Amino acid sequence: MDIVARKNEENLKISRELEFRQISRDTNDRSTIQNFYHGKNLFITGATGFMGKILIDKLLRSCTDIENIYILVRPKKGKDIHTRIEEIFDDPVFNKLRDEVPKFRHKIVAIPGDCAIAGLGLKLTDRQTLISNVNIVFHAAATVRFDEKLKLAVGINVHGTRDMLNLCQHMKQLK
Repeated sequence: MDIVARKNEENLKISRELEFRQISRDTNDRSTIQNFYHGKNLFITGATGFMGKILIDKLLRSCTDIENIYILVRPKKGKDIHTRIEEIFDDPVFNKLRDEVPKFRHKIVAIPGDCAIAGLGLKLTDRQTLISNVNIVFHAAATVRFDEKLKLAVGINVHGTRDMLNLCQHMKQLK
């Protein structure tokens, strides 16, 4: 093989390598977890509790390419879901998130519902939205009060979980 042919072959290899690096640059800059969550829609129950807040904070700070996070929120103590959402994200838990990702709120979609109600208390249109869009589910809703009335505890912790599993069976894009 003459010098020109070898040089052309080396240039072709370099060109292919550069093209490959350009194509895969975005995915190589992200961790495996960030790649997994890239462009995904999540549904989280229990998002208003301590563990749910920590989960949302960690996901939005670490995986900034998440498309949307749908959170199930119930009215409580005379407050509607929008008021509750405002109060939740005023929590100091989200201080670092507000500093690092100030426009994170547009990724949060509040879905009215209640795990103690049959079918998670979802409206048909909200149920359809979740079925069509959600890729990943975190079911973290539960009552952890040890003095809770048994009927309510079973409704939330057992029937709510069953209803979540039933909903997940219909999700077309669930990972």
